[in-house]
Amino acid sequence: MSNAYQHKPGTGSISARGEKPNERSPDYKGEIVLDQDYKAGDTVKLNGWINTYQWGTRVGLRIDNWKPDPNYKKPEYPREVRGKDEIPFSFALILPFLGMVC
Repeated sequence: MSNAYQHKPGTGSISARGEKPNERSPDYKGEIVLDQDYKAGDTVKLNGWINTYQWGTRVGLRIDNWKPDPNYKKPEYPREVRGKDEIPFSFALILPFLGMVC
């Protein structure tokens, strides 16, 4: 790849090579700038976006190092017990705008 554009850590790109010198040559060639140290055997997940330019198509890459927060707890909302015919307050406000009669 050309050194005209410097990728940010954790990003990169690959582009089609066009004419291949021989049939064993890769179809795409590119680079990615690592955002941390990796060791042999580590799996690096990648996300890719297809970008089309005047000169051709390029796939932008980003390392997917997202991990869920182990301390995250789904919020528990207090639930009110309502009668089966009672309309929640928020719905009562929008029903007249929908042409319904309360």
